[in-house]
Amino acid sequence: MLRWFVMLCAAVSTFGAQAATYLYQSGPASYVSNSVTCASPHHCGQYTIGQQVVTGTFTTATPLAPNLVDANIIPNLTSYSFNGGLFVIDSGSQASRVNSFRVTTNASGAITSAFVELHRWTYSAASSPPQGPHVDGDRRNQIVLFPSGGAFSAINLFCLGNAIGTSADGTSDTCLASGGDEFGSSGISASGALFTTSAPISVNAVPTLSEWALIILALACAALGWRRMQSVSPDTPRPS
Repeated sequence: MLRWFVMLCAAVSTFGAQAATYLYQSGPASYVSNSVTCASPHHCGQYTIGQQVVTGTFTTATPLAPNLVDANIIPNLTSYSFNGGLFVIDSGSQASRVNSFRVTTNASGAITSAFVELHRWTYSAASSPPQGPHVDGDRRNQIVLFPSGGAFSAINLFCLGNAIGTSADGTSDTCLASGGDEFGSSGISASGALFTTSAPISVNAVPTLSEWALIILALACAALGWRRMQSVSPDTPRPS
């Protein structure tokens, strides 16, 4: 019985913790600009009119609050993965960077617009490591989601001179301005973006209890801990 009570106390310590996953899909590409010449070791690819420019998901430690206005949610972001049609930018790569991740929500907490700028370092003539630091001229892939509903995806851009620094939202070793040349390609969707939300994920969920029941149970857990500490004699050897 005591063991079950201790386990319940452990569950209460994480009661109510939730994560939420959000899904995104852009509209079709209405404009493309493709590389004239591109070869390895560059990252190459061609966009086509009508293809979906960007799809992706991201997860936050807690569901987004209602009535946010252009709010920076990077501190609440736990993972993300976006497909730019020809490449993927995800939180599992040391080369990925989040320049900006801002959202606006309605009274229900649903996303109504967002400004998201992600990029992933790729080829470096200077042999910069994926985790950085990077130098002018290093190549990157980029995804931008616009508040208007449009989306931009580009492969094999180069970082302009003196443009590597810290983004406005605090991300270091990021490219703040890039350029395109005959090696790069891009696709643009003017509108049609859609955000949806999956059901919140409960972490170590326990059956719903009333507020007073939780308070009483928490006090009982504290009393149990104190009693067990008092039951250990000062002369009893303790684990080191």
